[in-house]
Amino acid sequence: MGSKRTPCQHGLLRPTLYQLCVPKCYREQLLSQYHNLLGHFSFQRLYPTMSVHYFWRTLCHDIKEFVKTCQTCQFSKIPTNKPKSPLRPLPVPTRPMEFMSFDHKRLTRVTNKGNTYVLAFICYIALFPIYIDYIYHTLDHILLTVDRDRLFVPLSNCHY
Repeated sequence: MGSKRTPCQHGLLRPTLYQLCVPKCYREQLLSQYHNLLGHFSFQRLYPTMSVHYFWRTLCHDIKEFVKTCQTCQFSKIPTNKPKSPLRPLPVPTRPMEFMSFDHKRLTRVTNKGNTYVLAFICYIALFPIYIDYIYHTLDHILLTVDRDRLFVPLSNCHY
């Protein structure tokens, strides 16, 4: 003979919770005691702890508001997100060679001219690359003037 199972054991009903229904006059004090004694729990930890033992209709809302207004929690709270700097979007380019990005890289071998570095410019619209090979200590001698309308580079060093 098998043992009789209740509807709760079959998963049809939730288990019985014995909760104390708290009158309004004691709610603030009860929240304060639990929050302080448990080490200033956040809402995510305080609500499950209290909801097992106590009940009132606005328990969830009251705990959220209490934790939000706790001075100790607000002063000792560690910010979880970094402050964001204001965004300054770039203007949209309207023609090729108006906006360009550049980077430099050390070459793995020396070129026929004896250069050891390459300077690369790339147009944002046309994705057109311009490469300039150079010796590192002569970089300050390379004339580069970036203007809104044109890019001037010494043509003897350019590779298209």
